[in-house]
Amino acid sequence: MKRFTFIALFTLSLGFAFTSCNSDDDSVTYWYNYGTYIETMSNNQGFVVELDSGDTLVPSQIDYLADELEDSSRVMAYFSIDSETENVIHSGYLELYRVLTKDIIQLTEENQDSIGNDGVSVNENTIWLTEYHLNVVFSYYGGSITHYINLVKPIQDTVDDEGRLILELRHNNNNDPSYNVLTGVVSFDMRSLYQPGMDSVNFLFKSTDYYDVDFTWEGTYYFESQTLKSVPANTSGILPGNLK
Repeated sequence: MKRFTFIALFTLSLGFAFTSCNSDDDSVTYWYNYGTYIETMSNNQGFVVELDSGDTLVPSQIDYLADELEDSSRVMAYFSIDSETENVIHSGYLELYRVLTKDIIQLTEENQDSIGNDGVSVNENTIWLTEYHLNVVFSYYGGSITHYINLVKPIQDTVDDEGRLILELRHNNNNDPSYNVLTGVVSFDMRSLYQPGMDSVNFLFKSTDYYDVDFTWEGTYYFESQTLKSVPANTSGILPGNLK
């Protein structure tokens, strides 16, 4: 079974797992993956996680569950595998963390100072589209102060020469001392771009890192009527950094 594992806390590589040993010297492999929390009555725990890899994670026990998760919340799962069949994983150990989730906003003269323009690093292996979201794993310098991360439509030059909507990843470090390189993850709701009559949007994602090196990534998001329902926004991010 193909399984992609996106790591936010420790590394930005794909297909990564941790192996540990218990008191009986039996090795246990733990996986990280991102996904969407789906409420269901099909199991005793009342939910499954539709992983971004395409698999469905079915919990048999819960070792940690983030507060106030709602149907369609974005999450990061840390789990061991008890058993699996085609595209269905039954977890043993399971920790479930919320992922910072935000709408895409318009940059204005009034909000541009608070939005900020500090360096943030992204690469082609740490950005991907899912059913509702553009997901970004990024790194940045910081210490202990809360940072702000947003995806914005710029004030001017809103489309490029090929007609693609320009979306800029913006970071405000709030003057936090640059003690460490930290990692965060955020999911931006692509449906916040919807306007009546649209069936898709071509876009160009842009970011600038702390060495003033630009990164771009192009994509197309397809709007469907069933995807225009409301999805809850999570206002707290995954450790180690404090993000809003």
